[in-house]
Formats: sequence, structure tokens, C-alpha cells
Amino acid sequence: MIEKTINNKTNLELYNEWIKKNEDIVCLKIKKIVSNLVNELKNSKRFYFNKKQASGAIIFIERFCHLSTGEYAGQNFKLELWQKAFIEALFGFYEKETNIRRFKEALLVVGRGNGKSTLASAIALKCLLLDNEKRASIYTVATKKEQAKIIFDEVKSMIRQEEWLNSKLKITRDKIEFLRDWSHFQPLASEDKTLDGLNPYVVILDELAAMKKRDLYDVIKSATSKRKNTLMLLITTSGSTRESIYDERYEYAEKVLNNIYQNDNFLPWIYELDNFNEWKKFKNLYKANPNLGISKNIEKLKEEWKTAINQPLQQPSFLTRHCNIASLQETSLFNFGSLQEKNNKNVNLEDYLKNKYCTVGIDLSQTMDLTAVVILIPEKTGEFFILPHFFIPRERAYENEKEDKVLYSVWEKQGYITFTLGSAVNRDEIIDYIIKTIKKYNLICVKIGYDRYYADYIKEKLEQNGFSNRTEIVTNGIYTISPLIKSIAPLFYDDKIIYNNHPIFKWNLDNTKLITDSKENVMPIKKSSRKRIDGFMALLFAYKMYINNEQHFKIYQTDIGKNFND
Repeated sequence: MIEKTINNKTNLELYNEWIKKNEDIVCLKIKKIVSNLVNELKNSKRFYFNKKQASGAIIFIERFCHLSTGEYAGQNFKLELWQKAFIEALFGFYEKETNIRRFKEALLVVGRGNGKSTLASAIALKCLLLDNEKRASIYTVATKKEQAKIIFDEVKSMIRQEEWLNSKLKITRDKIEFLRDWSHFQPLASEDKTLDGLNPYVVILDELAAMKKRDLYDVIKSATSKRKNTLMLLITTSGSTRESIYDERYEYAEKVLNNIYQNDNFLPWIYELDNFNEWKKFKNLYKANPNLGISKNIEKLKEEWKTAINQPLQQPSFLTRHCNIASLQETSLFNFGSLQEKNNKNVNLEDYLKNKYCTVGIDLSQTMDLTAVVILIPEKTGEFFILPHFFIPRERAYENEKEDKVLYSVWEKQGYITFTLGSAVNRDEIIDYIIKTIKKYNLICVKIGYDRYYADYIKEKLEQNGFSNRTEIVTNGIYTISPLIKSIAPLFYDDKIIYNNHPIFKWNLDNTKLITDSKENVMPIKKSSRKRIDGFMALLFAYKMYINNEQHFKIYQTDIGKNFND
């Protein structure tokens, strides 16, 4: 009962052979699902392969569907081998007893730019015109109508480019109708009131990873149970929303592939990197991007990849969009190699700092940990000079030296850190340092930013020493900190930060990791509980003061501002 295509082999078999020859650029999940399906071509007791349905879908798409965007716009949609294999799997397998199509739900996960929306559009057209399903309702569904209309508009474009399709289908603003079968295709969004009571034949859920809640999926899943040959096609690139319906279906797909769950009606087709570290070799990106070099430009991806390698702040987004690795993966803000190579300029403080305008950031420890002060000096060249200094209780420093193998005593002798008396950091010593340093170099202090800990005390003491109206609390929350990191990180990457290779500050930078939320906000965290990032936080507070007063700096750095600190 098994029938074959060209050269007496199915596209699934041809793809399986190609995978074996190129296994280093194919992910494990694709290897497994394709191998399983090829095995079932000959050995399945429940299913048979229908050549007419499988090849008919491919012939229809390549003959009648035209591309609408990019350099191939207007040309026939020439399917790649991986796409042909997917279509064969989707439409070629049938149950022997019932002659009902096998797969009711499919999850296609592929990196951005690999033509998943175009493929889904062609599949929607095929199902509307070829399946002979009376009163078939086909939907493309997304969280927002704009997203849902991407596939819908692609289908409209395909119809308008092909005379035969145009003669069969009626296009209105929000619906495409096949009058012969009383069938239609339309876009829907989660906010639409028409979702309840649906009787869908085929539903394409576009960008499943963007759906935070599972309600939409559940409504569609329940509705598709009313017909025999229904199909739910879930297409997506990985996302950063955790504990979402995408995560649930992805985990379900893994369990189906690993035979933990038995579901012969679910098709997992997932292109991804097999582990996090693979992305650092460009060749491995093919695992998540089967259309690389076809619909996805190799050189453009290589440029983005190089940027992500050199700028860790860009990594979460790159990993999500191009590698199908969830962006909640923690990444280092800096790698030590780049810290050694860049921002290692040294200046003579006596000559460099005199009469400069500055902001100050203070990250104050609650009790007996490290406290940091950073003086930030913006230059007209676009560079920033940073003068960091640290404080720690003497006894605590000795304990940390033994436990963490940190050179506090050496750093103290070199003048990079002050050991304070008592069991907690002495706040008065911190204020004294700020005042003395500003006076020593005749700095003109525009603003001093600090977190909420001991804010009243800090403000009172500073105002008593002539800094009235120049103190400000910085909210240490993600919506404040994230934009600061995204703004200042490129300055490090572009070699525009000067900190005289301050060893404690450099150590703090090396300790800093980023965690990314579902909206791509970033927040700094320590690489481990014993690491310290206080210097980096103090820098952010000082930088926030600069951002808040950036326009004023242009005035302060002219003759008008000369007497500002008097």
C-alpha cells in the first residue's frame, strides 16, 4: 500500500538520505522525526502513505503559488527538500482503517527568515482548494490581528498573482471565499468575539511563542474536534515568554519524540541548536535555519552573529530569533578577553580630571558587604571616564580574602579600596571620599544618584556639605535599569569607556551576567552568590544622572556653567 514519488523514493526518504550526509548541520529532533517517519513508510501497521495526496500538495504549491516578497517576488514557490518532506509528512499519512488523515496537529519551529509564513500560506491555499471539504472554515490565528493578517495577506497576494486561483476564489477585505464548496479563509485574533462557536477545518496558529496564555489554543483545539480531517498547524520561532502554551507544546513534542507520550496524530518538526554553546560556531546555525542561503541571507546572519559574539547584550535576542534558544538564558555582559583588549586606556588623573563636569553613583551595601562609588565624566569625544572606588569593613575584607581568594589587601595598599572600621561600612567615610575627591580635582558635580538604602542619611549629609538639589534616588527596578544597560553596554563594546584598568571595577564587570524577561528587558545579576557587581551598579546610577541631565551638560561645559559649583 506504500506508494512512491520521483526516482521511486519519497521526499521523506530523500531528505533522510541528505540528513545522513550532512548530519553535522541537522539537529537531533529533525533527525529523529524524519527517521521515524521513513521507518513507518514500510513498517507501520496503522498507517499508509498516500502518494496522490502527498505529491498533489507539492505539485499544487509549486505550480500555483507565487512568492510576494524579497528578491524572488513573482516567481513560483519552489519548495526546498525539507519543505517537501514536511508537506509529505503532513498530508501523506493516512489511517488504514478509516482513511482519515493521520496528523491532526503539527508544531513547526524554525528560525526567523526561513519562510514559515510563506509555507503556511501555501498550505492554507492547498487545504482550501484541493481537499474537497464542504463548508470548510480555515483560519490563521494570532494574538493580534496584525500578526494574523501576515499569512492572510500572503495568501491574497498568491491568489492575485495566479489567474487560475483568481478565477476560483473571491477576495474581500477580511475573507477569501471558495464559493464552489462554500468554504472560506480568514484571519482571527485572540480578542475577536467570534472565536467561540467556531467549526474550523484547518487552523494556523502563527507565532505560538508570542501567546502568553493557553486560552486561545484551548478554544481552537476544542473546536477542531468537530471534524474528521482537521489540522492545527502551529508555526513559530522560539520566544522568551516562559510557562506559556509554546513551552507546553514544545515539552509535549519532546516527550512524543522520546516515546514518553504516545500520540500518533501529533507531528513535531523542530529546527533548533542542540545545546546552548553550539551557537558560537557559525556552521551550527544551519540546524535552526534550513533555508539559510535561500530565503535567509548568509552574510546578513553572519554579521548579526559576529555582533552577538562581541556584544553579549545582543545575545538573548539573537539566540531566540536565529537559534530557537529561549532568551531567558543568562548571558555574561562582558567576557574577560574583551575586557583585556578594550577600554584599557590609562590617563594621568591630575592632568585629566581637573575642572571636569561629573555625575556620581553610589551603590551602598546594607550592612557589611562591598560598597562602590563611581564618578562619571562625559567627554565631548563621546568617551566616558570612570573613577571607581570601593569600601568594605576591614574584618569582612579579611574573611572574603580567605573564602573568595580575592586580593582585597593588595587592592587596599594600591589605593583602590578603603577598609572601614566596624562591622558595617561607615557611611560618613563614603561621603568624605566623594567630597574630598571632588575638591581635589576641582570637579563640577552635576548630580549624585544612589539607591534607596540609607537615602535620607546620604541626602542630608551631602546637602550639609554644599550639594543641595544635586542628589537623587535611582529606582533599582528593571524598567529603570534595563534601558541604562542597553545604552551603556555599546560604549564598552566600542572602546569608549576609560577606567584606568581599575582591578576591582574590572572584576565587577567580569562578574556581571544578564537575565532577560519576556519583553527583552535585561537585569544584571551576579555570576554566583560570592561574586560582586556593586561597581557596575554604581556606574549605572551615575550614568542615569548623566542621561537625566544630558542636555544640561552642553550648557555646563560652556562658559555659562563655570561658576556652577561655586
